[in-house]
Amino acid sequence: MSSYSEPFLPELLPVAEEVVRTAFQHNSFISFSTKRRPNKAIINLLAQNAHRTTVSISLSSMDAERNATLEPGAPTAPERLEFARELTNLGIPTWIKADTLFPSLDDPAERVRTLLEGVRATGVDKLLLSYAFHKGGLSSIPCLHNALGQMTESQPIVTGEGYSLPLHEKRERYKQLGQLARSLGFQTISTCGCKNQSLAPADIGFDSVECLFHWPPTVLRKGD
Repeated sequence: MSSYSEPFLPELLPVAEEVVRTAFQHNSFISFSTKRRPNKAIINLLAQNAHRTTVSISLSSMDAERNATLEPGAPTAPERLEFARELTNLGIPTWIKADTLFPSLDDPAERVRTLLEGVRATGVDKLLLSYAFHKGGLSSIPCLHNALGQMTESQPIVTGEGYSLPLHEKRERYKQLGQLARSLGFQTISTCGCKNQSLAPADIGFDSVECLFHWPPTVLRKGD
C-alpha cells in the first residue's frame, strides 16, 4: 500500500479494508506506512496474517506544537505510540519511521532521546531514520526557518532532486543518531533508500538502506 499518502483516512477505510482482505485472500504480503489506527476489522486481518504484514508508523517528533504545525489533523504522538504498542502486542512486525527529520528542529540529542525512549516503551525495536528533503515552498513556516537554512545541498531522490542537509554533515549526524538508538535497545536501524541514494549502510553505521515500498523491493545491507 502506498507510502506517499495516508491509507486510513476515515473516508477511505471501507476501500482500505477491502484491499487488505483481498490481498490476504490471494496470499499477498502487505507493507504500509501510516499515522492512523485503522478500524478493528483491518487490525484483525493484520493480526491473523502477521507473518505477511509489515507496518511502519510515521513519527519524527514528540513535540505537540511542531507536529500540529507540520502535520495538521494527524493523530498525536501518544496516539501513534499507543497504536504501535497495540500492533506489537498482537505480534505484527512494526517499525517507527522517523523520516522527516529537520535539522536543529528534530535532531537535538534530548529531542531524539525523548522520541526513541517513547518508541522503545511500546516494545518496537525497529527504526527507520531519514532527514527531510524539500523542493521549496516551506519558507512560510516559521519553525522551519533554521532547518531550511541548513538544507542547502541538492541530492538525488526517487522523484528527482531535493534539498537536504549536506551529505558530509548528514553522515555524521546519522552516526550519532544510530549510536543513541543502539544504546536504547533498537535491534534494527535503517534509512530510506528512496531519499538517501548516495549513502551506504557502512557510511553511517546503520543495518540497511531500504526502499521497501517499491516493487521489487531493494535493500542495501551492511557489507554490501
